[in-house]
Amino acid sequence: MSASYPISLKPLLRVEDPMGNVHASKTTKAKLLLLPNEEAPTRTSADDVAEGLLLQLQAYEANAESPKQASERPRPLEALAANVALLHKVYLVVMDHGATLPQLVMDLAQPETATSEKARELLQRVADICIFALAFDHFKAMTPRVQNDVSLYRRHLASSAKKESAPHEISETNVNALSLFLGEHTPAIKLLGHALTDTVLHHPEAVTALASVAHAAYATLSTKSASLDAAQAYYCMRAMAATILVLDHSLAHGVFTASSPLKIKRCLRALADGRKTLPACTELLDAIKFASRHGNDSSTPRHIRWMLHNS
Repeated sequence: MSASYPISLKPLLRVEDPMGNVHASKTTKAKLLLLPNEEAPTRTSADDVAEGLLLQLQAYEANAESPKQASERPRPLEALAANVALLHKVYLVVMDHGATLPQLVMDLAQPETATSEKARELLQRVADICIFALAFDHFKAMTPRVQNDVSLYRRHLASSAKKESAPHEISETNVNALSLFLGEHTPAIKLLGHALTDTVLHHPEAVTALASVAHAAYATLSTKSASLDAAQAYYCMRAMAATILVLDHSLAHGVFTASSPLKIKRCLRALADGRKTLPACTELLDAIKFASRHGNDSSTPRHIRWMLHNS
């Protein structure tokens, strides 16, 4: 796995993409389709919080002051504290997603929900969680100053003899936990993958259930391409890419092997074809290439490795 994303990547945080519609090749219709945006089930407050945080990250302003300036000048310190507080909110959301995702996947795996409206809701909830992780990890990779902000803030806490409260200040313990989290190459995706490790190890049906999110996204693009707008098509593309990454980080041998229940070849081809009308699919393919855990393993079929590096 590469140490970083290529510098040419554009932000994946946007909720909508202005490009045209996706025209994917036809495939066998899946039992369930991933619901595009306005057809979605009732949103929860947690969904709104997560989406709001992604919007705030777009306007993130990293503090470029020296440690001395950050501790002496109120305005830079206030901005620094606000940045760290925002990062900590994201961290808490990812932690909550990690605690929630295994049960959501197991619920999706239950036979009685296989063709129900409940399954449609579960598909999108799992997709939203994976997309959030992909979006944040991309932001973190493209904004290295976030770790500098946390380091500056830790120094402020350590050097402040009076321990005076600053706006949005969080505790030293929480800042340390945040720093460890951000130290990972793909912190959110890795956390979700780790959270699912035991579930997919002991419940093979959970692997199939998680893979079904990517398959539902693919089926939606294939069977409803004419009726999808750009934002809906891009949502499905992100759901495919994010699910691939989370599942790859949760399985001991990854998602690229010949025995994988996720039809990786057709998903990669759909992302590659999607670039004709959605240029942002290039960033999604690059994310899979640089953030996957097993993409370059010797067990990964040669043609899959070729697709990853030549798409």
